Amino acid sequence: MEIIKQSLCLLVLFNGTHMFLLESENEVCYDKLGCFSTADPFTSSQRPISVLPQSTDKIRTTYILYTRERRPEPQTLDARNPENILKVWPSFSSRPTKWIIHGFFQTVRTWSWMKELAEELLKFGDYNVIVVDWSGGNQFPYTQASANTRIVGAQIALLVNHLIEAKVLLTADDVHIIGHSLGAHIAGYAGERITGLGRISGLDPAGPYFRDTDPRVRLDETDAKFVDAMHTDVEQGFEIGLGTPTPSGHADFFPNGGNDQPGCGGTLVSEILKSGLVKGVADSVFCSHMRAVEFFNESINSPCPFLAFPCASEEDFEAGLCQSCGVVACSRMGFHADKYKPPPGQKVIYYLKTGAQAPFCLYHYTVTVTFSNGSWPSVSGRASVEINLDGFKSSWVSLTGDETRIFAPGQTATFYVDLPQNVGNVTALSFKWQKSFSLSTLFRDPSVSIEGIDVYAHESGARFKLCGQGRSVTSGTSVTFLVTC
Repeated sequence: MEIIKQSLCLLVLFNGTHMFLLESENEVCYDKLGCFSTADPFTSSQRPISVLPQSTDKIRTTYILYTRERRPEPQTLDARNPENILKVWPSFSSRPTKWIIHGFFQTVRTWSWMKELAEELLKFGDYNVIVVDWSGGNQFPYTQASANTRIVGAQIALLVNHLIEAKVLLTADDVHIIGHSLGAHIAGYAGERITGLGRISGLDPAGPYFRDTDPRVRLDETDAKFVDAMHTDVEQGFEIGLGTPTPSGHADFFPNGGNDQPGCGGTLVSEILKSGLVKGVADSVFCSHMRAVEFFNESINSPCPFLAFPCASEEDFEAGLCQSCGVVACSRMGFHADKYKPPPGQKVIYYLKTGAQAPFCLYHYTVTVTFSNGSWPSVSGRASVEINLDGFKSSWVSLTGDETRIFAPGQTATFYVDLPQNVGNVTALSFKWQKSFSLSTLFRDPSVSIEGIDVYAHESGARFKLCGQGRSVTSGTSVTFLVTC
């Protein structure tokens, strides 16, 4: 699969680029939009082949308006004629406005996620939702599509500024631009031309030709009052990623470490057999890249908050060093991230876990087991818990994963558990453990003695103390502990 992905990326990057090597002009100007140059920083070591953006007649950008009044019948506006907005869009009114922008090689007709995202937004609030279709300019070669993003961003800014000047929109603070892949950088180009733009959400901002470039080339935190970015398919080691690992906003989220998303391990053949040729190829090659869209879409109306933890690195997060909301508060990944902004002047990186399939959001729990003092010998093994609450019982969840832990008298062991359910009011918890191979325990089943178990629910802040009172748990068996002593 990685070989297929690498080959596709090389094809995308360099197919057709030879035709531009003889280009002598390094600047082009378009009426109303201004001039665009291939000079530094748009030509650099990160983008050695830089081309000029194509004309608006070639790109043929259109805007599709969804509102609660005309949800089944969206209205389309040609971006070349922004002055016609009130004629074409009679349902457009002075209310918060959301923009949705797709990336490379996508079209509104063949990719349903844009309409689905618009529907979720309208379920949540009374918005103008504008879907941007720039499929006339986002095809092969990738170098040309990357250049065309500058034109589309300028077109969006032209319309937004026109609406503000005409007092159809109250302020730029009411505008939120949501862009996936190349669409995230389009949002950045729009934002640098809109004074006081409220928010940009970058959904796995494109990596090729943008990673580690000058901030003027890519999405960055100066492009809006609040910029949040979600990274789901970043390059790591020898694996090619379609997204960028470069922090792009005030708040950058790296779910599952930012790559190899759970549930995205299907082979090309299996995905084609399951979903057909076109969707199968997309699901196989672009699965992690598209997860950012799915996470954001789910986050809008889900009761689960996509709680994310500030952390210095993925390694620290995996080691359990960041499972608290301390000096820098936790945040919510996705639509509601603007309610949990980092402190002024700070840029924060967040990590979290998700599930492998929808609903993706997980609830986070810290389980602390206190072992009783006594004469029982230290043992090693793996542990699991089953959480019981009012009218519900979870399945068994591993505390130790594939690792073996040492359990010793007087020790306090802390574990982190992610569940798809909000356990609510915990009434009981069952604990079991299994010894690891050892000559000393080969012909016997040792026991551990538990003084108590504490459960902390990060989303709600609730704490539950379960009494152990020195109860013994033999390897291979389970014991249930109650909240009341």
